Amino acid sequence: MNLLLAVLCIFSIVACTPKEKSVEDPYFASTSTRKMDLRKVEMNDSVTVVSVDTYQQPKFWISFTSKMHLLADGKKYAIKKVEGAELDQYFWMPESGTASFKVFFEPLPMCTESFDFIEGDGANSWNVYGIDLTGKKKFESAKGIPADAIKATTQYPDQLPAPEFNIGETTLKIHLLNNRKGHQPKVNVFVNTILGAQDHLTASKYQKENETELKFWQYGLAKALFLVDDIFMGNIYLKAGETADLYLDMNANVYNVLKQREMKKGVKCPIEFPKVYSNGAYAWTSGWDVPEMGKYVMEVLNPNFADYKLTADEYTDKVIQQYHALSDSISESGLSSFEKELLTASLKQTVVVATAYGDGFRFNNAYYANKGKMPKVNIDKMTEKQYAKVAALFDVTEPTLIWGPNYSQYVTSFIQAEFSMTYCPKSAGTEKTVFGILGKNNKYVSKIERGDILTEQDLKEIKAIENDFVREMLLKMDEQNRAVLKAVEDKAVIEETPKVAPKKLFEAIIAPYKGKVVLVDFWNTWCGPCRMALEAIEPMKKGELKSDDLVWLYIANETSPLTKYKTMIPGIEGKHYRLNKDQWKVITDQLKINGIPSYVLVDKDGTYALRNDLRDHEQLKKTLKKMIE
Repeated sequence: MNLLLAVLCIFSIVACTPKEKSVEDPYFASTSTRKMDLRKVEMNDSVTVVSVDTYQQPKFWISFTSKMHLLADGKKYAIKKVEGAELDQYFWMPESGTASFKVFFEPLPMCTESFDFIEGDGANSWNVYGIDLTGKKKFESAKGIPADAIKATTQYPDQLPAPEFNIGETTLKIHLLNNRKGHQPKVNVFVNTILGAQDHLTASKYQKENETELKFWQYGLAKALFLVDDIFMGNIYLKAGETADLYLDMNANVYNVLKQREMKKGVKCPIEFPKVYSNGAYAWTSGWDVPEMGKYVMEVLNPNFADYKLTADEYTDKVIQQYHALSDSISESGLSSFEKELLTASLKQTVVVATAYGDGFRFNNAYYANKGKMPKVNIDKMTEKQYAKVAALFDVTEPTLIWGPNYSQYVTSFIQAEFSMTYCPKSAGTEKTVFGILGKNNKYVSKIERGDILTEQDLKEIKAIENDFVREMLLKMDEQNRAVLKAVEDKAVIEETPKVAPKKLFEAIIAPYKGKVVLVDFWNTWCGPCRMALEAIEPMKKGELKSDDLVWLYIANETSPLTKYKTMIPGIEGKHYRLNKDQWKVITDQLKINGIPSYVLVDKDGTYALRNDLRDHEQLKKTLKKMIE
């Protein structure tokens, strides 16, 4: 009797197991990319088919590699083919920037409840984890955020505060929420400083699971942007010298993909975006939720904002007209008094940026209108006349203007020589504000940013500055520059730039290495993608690409601050050259380089070509291995 029941039970289980299964828009626990969505999973006893939508810039390439697989219950299920592309070949994105594919894999067991879609283990791999086949999983906001952090992040102050200008060591205690068990990603923090620079900091040592920490010196207000596994988490303003807890929701990319789905269906995504929660002094700046903020400030970074055909006077009048129109819109809106105050400060900030960068914005518009080719136009340059006209609108150095969407461009405006000296008039006492003083002393600021050591005369003049914050900041930064340069004095080797005509410079640089394969990497310290590429490539030099026949050659320019540059290059194996502005322009024009990182590959016979397909590190490894074998 028992045997019969057992047989019947087994028969019942087998009979109830479906032979086919289809799940549309499956939920997933986490993803390394917002540029891909798994729209449908179809399963039967011979194959598992995953329908994929991709979002990428037109004319950029993507690829499906033969290493791609599904992972379920610890077992791999290999890729068989792709419908819509070829395995291990480049697929160039169409003008629409979207494309759809069907990817065929070995069959998952029909009882599978969850699986991972794995492209590879690289930093830019398309990996999607915890793809749910039960239909039971839903998006969940992060749990475990302390009440004080929720309150500090979600409640605005009664009025827009004046930022505090002080100096101190800032400590960030970073907590990762909704993180995969055992996963310890690098947390990349990009800190936009009071001098308009951007410091890249990385936290990778975990005190305990999901908790890491960063410490750094900070001067005045700073705006920090967070990336974890190349996932944008958000940004927040930091107070110098504070110790703050930050809670980052690893579901940020999940949110973005789900929102994309809802937009395609024409409905509003009901899920709230995961903010950077914090108990810091300026926690309320994370994920400002002012309705339709973009329509109340100038879109200065839009390539169509500044028509290159406008004269300096016409452009200035346009900026002033937009300021008055948008200011009236803010006054007439139904927003709260705090929201109006915040938007007014943000608007004024964009007016300063629009004026300071008026020549550059119009040139960029010409470049954009010329479809990415270097235009031959004569921009009617801004002068003291236009600067003064805009400066009469409001106090351009008012501290609260630092709040807003264009923080870096705003603070950098006062370090530009022509702009700062005319845009900080001595009337109304603006020359005594922090930004007015930075403008008056921009020559020291520029030296420090370049990593130059200040002269005795520089230091004497700085010590005479009346503003305590600016004086002590400049002296402290110079002290730190000296200490850093001394520490790397014997480690940071910069090759002497050949003394030849600029047009012959590149060939003179590569000439000593004839007979070897040379990879020339054009980069700069401030370039985030450059730094990520360096980090990914460096281990290859001691592994598969270790060879006496391969030379790694790095070319940067003087926009890379000397101190930062010298601290970085000891960790980058190869020969290093640092060019001036004119040398860089001639070489990049010759090679048709229009962005970094860019790679030039030199063969053993000295012939060379721009090879930006090597931005794909697998392609780089494959190409170089073949050349040195």
